[in-house]
Formats: sequence, structure tokens, C-alpha cells
Amino acid sequence: MGRSKPRYDTGTLKGRQDNERVEIIVCSPPVFLSEVPPAPPKADTLVIPDVLFKTASAALEPRFMAKLDSMIQKIPKDKVELQVIGHTDNEGTDAYNDDLSRRRASTVSTFLGMKGYGDKVRYIHGEGERRPVATNATPEGRQRNRRVEIIIHKIVD
Repeated sequence: MGRSKPRYDTGTLKGRQDNERVEIIVCSPPVFLSEVPPAPPKADTLVIPDVLFKTASAALEPRFMAKLDSMIQKIPKDKVELQVIGHTDNEGTDAYNDDLSRRRASTVSTFLGMKGYGDKVRYIHGEGERRPVATNATPEGRQRNRRVEIIIHKIVD
């Protein structure tokens, strides 16, 4: 390949001599540690029901604080990241529901902070009425849609 693909200057004697060479190229197949990459751990979701809030309010009901506290105790404190996402039913305007869901998520996030999880919360968001889990045609369905979800992501080393 010296004449067809010279590596050195062919206008000099030294370059022409250096181009007279033998190249050995060693190829080996890539080494895979695993054929299929491991799937990330599935996130757990803790659903905070609407009964913890007064209607159209983002304030936690004091009489349900012990219930919320016992729910929070289920979250591990090590190697987790949390997302807190608020939801509403379809009563009210989109703007109102977006704001209410965001305020409820923020309230739960503040409560998490008081319980020692403040540095674990990575994302707070309000979805408004966009992600219902039940029909909005019945009072029971609307109540199920009014919720705050804490999504628990386990951190893998």
C-alpha cells in the first residue's frame, strides 16, 4: 500500500524508504459484558389520596397527618430520588387545575422535607386534569383523580 496510500512524503528519499513498509492490523470482535443491558429498576409509586386535602385546597388536613406520615414511612431513605406529581379532576378551568395540582404537589414535597426527604425530591410538577386514573363522570371517579403521586426511583450503583 506504500505507493497507493503513502504515509510519508514521496518527494524525498527518506519518505520513499519509509513508505516501504508492512502493516499488520489485528482485529478482534468486541467483548460484551452482557448481550442485553439490564433494565433500570421499576419505579414505585405512592399515591396520596385527595382525602388529605380540603376541597379546592392545597392545605393538608391536620386530622390525616398521621396517615400521611405512616405512608411516607414506607419510602426508603437511602439511594432514592423522588418525583412529586399533583393531579385534579376535570372540575374547574385548566389553568385553575394546573395551579391547584402544582400547589398540592408542593405541599406534599414540603411535608417530605420535614420528614427528612427534602434532598431526595428531584421533581415537583402539577398535571392538572390531564392524567385521570378513573372516570370524571362520577363523584367517586373524580375523587380518585384528585391525588398526589410520589414516584420513587431507586438509584443503582
